[in-house]
Amino acid sequence: MIWVIATVTAKEGHVQDVFNELCAVAPTVREEDGCHAYHPCLDSERAADKDNDPRPDTITVVEAWESHDALQAHRETEHMQRFRDNAGDWIADGDIRILSPAG
Repeated sequence: MIWVIATVTAKEGHVQDVFNELCAVAPTVREEDGCHAYHPCLDSERAADKDNDPRPDTITVVEAWESHDALQAHRETEHMQRFRDNAGDWIADGDIRILSPAG
């Protein structure tokens, strides 16, 4: 299994638009073969510590996939293309980290 942490930075004033689009597609993603978890999240308004303020324009998607192949298939689905078409103009930046858990 692999874990994915996808960080999406929305253009100013559009974080809720992007978040809504991700939440709309999430149930379909969770039904994909090889998907173990897919959760769009906003930073909590409570900072973890004094140096960790919430990021107002950031969405983090926490994902777990059976394999790299399942993740690649996910990226190529029609519903993810539709997400990119719907939300693409509202996204300023993105970063995807693929993690291999120990053990």
